Amino acid sequence: SESDPIAVAVGAASSSVPAIYTRRFTSDWQVLRDSVANSTFNDLAAVYSAPNYQIAAVGPNGVIEMSNNSGTNWATYTVPGPQALNGIQLLGTDGWAVGANGTAMYSTAVGDGLETAPDWVWTSATTPPDSSANLNDVAFNLMGRGWAVGYNEVDTRGEMWYSRDGGVNYTNQPFVDISGNDDNLYAISEDGYVFLYDPTTSNWTDITPSYSGLDSAWTSNPTLHGILTLEDVVYVVGEFEDGVDENDGVLLSYTSGTWSKMNPNNGVSFTNKPLLSIGQLASDDFIWIGSTDGYLISYDTSLFAYAETTCDADGVVDCANLDRLAVMSHSGTTYVWLGSFDGVLYQYDTD
Repeated sequence: SESDPIAVAVGAASSSVPAIYTRRFTSDWQVLRDSVANSTFNDLAAVYSAPNYQIAAVGPNGVIEMSNNSGTNWATYTVPGPQALNGIQLLGTDGWAVGANGTAMYSTAVGDGLETAPDWVWTSATTPPDSSANLNDVAFNLMGRGWAVGYNEVDTRGEMWYSRDGGVNYTNQPFVDISGNDDNLYAISEDGYVFLYDPTTSNWTDITPSYSGLDSAWTSNPTLHGILTLEDVVYVVGEFEDGVDENDGVLLSYTSGTWSKMNPNNGVSFTNKPLLSIGQLASDDFIWIGSTDGYLISYDTSLFAYAETTCDADGVVDCANLDRLAVMSHSGTTYVWLGSFDGVLYQYDTD
C-alpha cells in the first residue's frame, strides 16, 4: 500500500531456496512464502504488484503464483501445456498472463479477489491463427483494452497483439501506416483498427470506428492501407471485401472525434478499386489516392470534388498497383510519385 510500500523480486529457485522475496522500505529483504507454498519451489520470471496488496508472479514452468495479502498467503495455478510464462498484470478482479508459443491467459477472481486465499479461474484466450510468438509482456486498461508484445522466431519479427474485450480475444496488430500533426499521432493496422497517440499524456487510445454504423454492408472491419493527417482532419484508405468481385475502395475521414464514410462523385467510383495509398502536398488543396491497375484518384478538399486518371491514359502500359505514394513540388510544379508492387516507380505531373 502507499503507507507501507513493498518491493518484490523474483528469480530462479532451488530445492531449498524460494524464488520470491520482499523488502519493505523500513526493513530488510524477507522471503515471501507460507508453509503450503514452501512444499514446492518454482522458478519465476516476472512479477506484478498491485496497490491493493495483490502480488502475482509467473515462471518458465507455466506456474502463476498469487497473493492477496502482500505475500502472507499464496495460491498456485498452472496453465495448460504447460507453457513458459513471461508477463502478468492484475487490475482489480481481472488478470492477464502471456508467454511462449503464443500463450495468452485471462482470469476473473471469484469474489472480490481479495480473500486470504486467492481464488482465480484462468482461461486460455483466443489468439491470432498460426502464431507461435513468444510473448514477453501484457498491459490492459480499465476499459478492457490491452496489448501483448513479443517476438516471432519463425518470421523473425516483433509482434503486438491487441484485445478489445478484456483479453478474451486477440488480433495481431502490426501497424501498416502512421501519420501525425502538431498535436497527435495516428496509426492504423491492416485489420481495421485505428489508434491515437497523445504525446502530452503518452497514452494510446483506440479510436476505431463502428464500421457497421458507417455502412450497413460492413459487417466486418475493412482492410486499411494508408493514413494522412492534416491540421484538423484525418483520412484513412483501404478496401472492403464485398464477396462479388475485386474489393471495393474505402475512404474515411475523422474530424473532431467523428468518423465519416466519404463517397466519390463526378463519375468516380470506388467499386472494384481497393485504395492503397494516400498523400498530399502541404500547400495544396488536393489529396491524391493510389489504387489498383494504375488508378490515381484526386480529391479537392476545397470543392469536395473527385477526379481520376490512370497510367494508361498517359501511354504507360501494364499499370501496376499503386501501393506507395508521395507528393512533392519542384519549380512550381506538383508531382505525384507512385511506387508499385513490382518495383516500378511512376511520376505524374499534376499540372
